[in-house]
Amino acid sequence: MGLFDTLYVETALPLIEDLKALDVSWEDEEFQTRDLDDILKTYHLRANGVLECLRVEGDWVENKTSARFPYDFVEKSRTFVDVKYHGSVVFYTSLLNKNDYDWWVEFTAVFTDGVLQEITLTECTKELASIRLEREAKWKKEREEEAAKWHNIVRKFLRQHTPWSKVWLTLARGLDGIAGRISSFIFRNIA
Repeated sequence: MGLFDTLYVETALPLIEDLKALDVSWEDEEFQTRDLDDILKTYHLRANGVLECLRVEGDWVENKTSARFPYDFVEKSRTFVDVKYHGSVVFYTSLLNKNDYDWWVEFTAVFTDGVLQEITLTECTKELASIRLEREAKWKKEREEEAAKWHNIVRKFLRQHTPWSKVWLTLARGLDGIAGRISSFIFRNIA
């Protein structure tokens, strides 16, 4: 799937009548885009058309109690800085189960030196939410059937019991080594 950035849009969006009828606060809606930095930054398109990026400053402090990552980020400040972006930005969102439909909404914004020139609605599709729910139910059923197969039950058990998995891995490697020696013996002496 890859990384993306988050964009909040405070300026008016060019919505069709079907979208206007939805119970959606478009200023609070979280859009995604892959046209900016793609490193999980947060951007805001302000009502005045200026594109801003959230800058979080802080320090990495050693944490000796953490087993996974030995540092914690201690935030010092959060500020918004203007982004002098020049070009177009495609941003999109999905709205699930709005008026019995799932919606995919995509816009394109054109910027000159970080100032919005225009926004256009580039794609708007809707599908009955029941279709998605049926797909999800089918997928869940398939996953449950797969998990219920005996080899997956054994595999799950062995993964949960680490010493046993090490025993089986050692046994498998040993058998592989024996099979290799037998094969070599046959080729050297019989063939």
